[in-house]
Amino acid sequence: MQEKFFNLLKESSFLWLIKGGSTIYSIILLGIVLNFLSLEEYGIYALLTVIINLSDRFINWGFLYGSVHLRQHHESESDFLTTIFLSKLILFAIFCFFIYSFQLLGIISIPHEIFLFVFFFSFSSVINFVWYYQLTQNNKELLFPWMTGYSFISFFLIFLLVNQDQISLNQFIVISLMPNYIYFLLLTFKVSREINLFKLSYKLTLNKSIITIKKNFNLALTNLIPAGYVNLIPILVSIYSLDDLGRYNFLLRLSQIAKSLIIQMNQVAYFQLFSQLRKDYFKFSLYIFVIIFTICIFYSFFVSKVIPYVASDNLIFLNSSFDILSLFFIVLIGSLANYFVSTLLYSTKNEKMANLLTIFSIIFVMIFASYFVVNFGYNAGVISYILVEFLLLILWLYFGLKFLKNSY
Repeated sequence: MQEKFFNLLKESSFLWLIKGGSTIYSIILLGIVLNFLSLEEYGIYALLTVIINLSDRFINWGFLYGSVHLRQHHESESDFLTTIFLSKLILFAIFCFFIYSFQLLGIISIPHEIFLFVFFFSFSSVINFVWYYQLTQNNKELLFPWMTGYSFISFFLIFLLVNQDQISLNQFIVISLMPNYIYFLLLTFKVSREINLFKLSYKLTLNKSIITIKKNFNLALTNLIPAGYVNLIPILVSIYSLDDLGRYNFLLRLSQIAKSLIIQMNQVAYFQLFSQLRKDYFKFSLYIFVIIFTICIFYSFFVSKVIPYVASDNLIFLNSSFDILSLFFIVLIGSLANYFVSTLLYSTKNEKMANLLTIFSIIFVMIFASYFVVNFGYNAGVISYILVEFLLLILWLYFGLKFLKNSY
C-alpha cells in the first residue's frame, strides 16, 4: 500500500514540476494582464481562450481516460498512436468547420486580427501526447520538452519587457499560449518515432479512427458536458457587469492554477488504480484527501497574502473573506470531484452515468444561475459554480461507490 502511494508521489512529482513552473509563468502573465491590458483587450483574450479550451475538450475527446481501454484493441503501439492521432485530426477539422461557420453566421464574433489564432492554437490539441506518457507512467520524459518550450518563450517575454513600454494584445496571446504549443510539438517529434506516416494504410487507419471516435463517445461527452456551466456562467456574469466578469475570470484562473496541480496527481492515481481499483482504495483515497486539503489550505493562505499587493483597484481586487473562502471551496470540491469521477465512474466504465449526473447538475444550477447571476453578478456566479461542483461531487461519489461495490 505504502509502496503504491509513494510511487504515486514519484510519478506525480514530474507532473508537479511541470505544473509548478507553469504556475509561476501564469502568475507572471496575471501581472501583465493587470498592468498592460485594458478591460476590453482582456475580454477579447478571455473569449479566445474560452474557444481554445472548448476546442481542447472537443479534440481530445476524452482520450486521456479512454486510452486505457482503447489501447487493448490495437495490435501494436504504433497502430494505437496513429489511430488516436488521426482521430484528433478528424475532430480538429470538424471543429474548424463549425467555428468558421458560426463566425460567418454571426453566432460568435471574434475580431478578425485574432481569428487565425483560434485555428493555430486549437491545433495544439492534435499534437498533445502528454496523455501517452501518463498512460505509460513515463512522466519524466515530459520535463525536457516542457523546459524547452517555456524557456524559449520566457526569453522572448524578457526581450519584450526590456525593449517595450507596452505589450500588445497579440504579443500577450503569443507569450501566453505559445509555450505549450512548443512543448506539445516537441513531444510529437518524440512520439513520431512510433508513428511512420509513410507506411500507413490510410483507408484502414481512417476506418479505425472513426471506430475509435465512436467507442470513446461516452467519455467524450463526459469531457465536453462540464464546458456547459464553465462557459455559460461567465456569459451570464458579463450581462450584469464587465467588471464583475473580470473578477470572476480572475478568481477562476487562480483556482485553476491549484486544481491543475492536483488533477495531475489524480490522473496518475487513475492509471495506478485501474488494475486494482478496490484493493486499498479507501486508505489510498484518504491519503489523497489529506494532500488535496493541505494544498487548498496553503494555496488560499498564499493568495490572501499576495493578491492584495499585485492586483489594482480599478480592475481586479480579491482580498475579501468571500473571495478567499470561494477560492478554497472551488479548488477543494473541484479536485475531489475530479478524483472520484476518474477513479470510480471512469474505471468501472460508467461514463453514461457520469454524463447523466453532470447534465442533471448543470440543469439544476443553470435554473438558479439564469436569474440570480444576471441580477447579482459576481457573487451569484461564484456561488453557482461552487454549487454545481458540489452537486457533482456528491452524486459522483454516491453512484461511484455503488458501482464499485457491484463490480467486485
